[in-house]
Amino acid sequence: VTVLGIPDITSTTFDIDEAGANSGFQLAVVDETPANVVWMLDDANPGAEQGAFALSANGDLTFLNGVPAYDGTAAENNDYEVRVKAVDQDGLSSTKLITVTVNDALAPTIDDIPTNIANAAQFTMTEGDTAVKTFTASDESAGTVYWQLSGTDSADFAITDAGVLSFVNAPDYDSTTPANNTYDLTITVSDTAFNGDGSIPGTAHTRDVDIQVTVLGIPDITSTTFDIDE
Repeated sequence: VTVLGIPDITSTTFDIDEAGANSGFQLAVVDETPANVVWMLDDANPGAEQGAFALSANGDLTFLNGVPAYDGTAAENNDYEVRVKAVDQDGLSSTKLITVTVNDALAPTIDDIPTNIANAAQFTMTEGDTAVKTFTASDESAGTVYWQLSGTDSADFAITDAGVLSFVNAPDYDSTTPANNTYDLTITVSDTAFNGDGSIPGTAHTRDVDIQVTVLGIPDITSTTFDIDE
């Protein structure tokens, strides 16, 4: 009497970052001749997201249409279930429900500013004013984004939780040294609150944008009085 073993699928869960390479997950099995095991999707008893996957005969599991974007509305929406089947050379088979979790991996995008901008984003304003710009950001996983300033002239500025960038004190145009009218700083937006010391948490996804603000002078009419003979 020869006792044959049923293939034992040992894979259960996988993780992948959104926008990551769809290189596949290699399923594992314990069998007398694992190299001869043939894999297929178990469509007779499918997982909830069965149609989102493809499976090669050698056990390479991939998303059919690329790795999905992370869904920030509900964490459970990022778990994808697929049922697979392993058949060995003796015709014996087993099935297993596999869960693939998509992780949040993208930083917020600052609206109206290209993510591939090569130079600093340019803004101009008039001397005597404080408000520079209100920034907004989009993130697929976070309902709230967080702002922080750094860089050469960042101490001259403040940014609110709502993304309102302004001068701490209204600037005056410097007519003697025009270079003094240009301010450079960096805005950082995060999908996670910054630490109390301003450092970035390890779980945060952030994006930096260099900003250059140029202050323009208001024309100063110096003439006040004239005299003329009759």
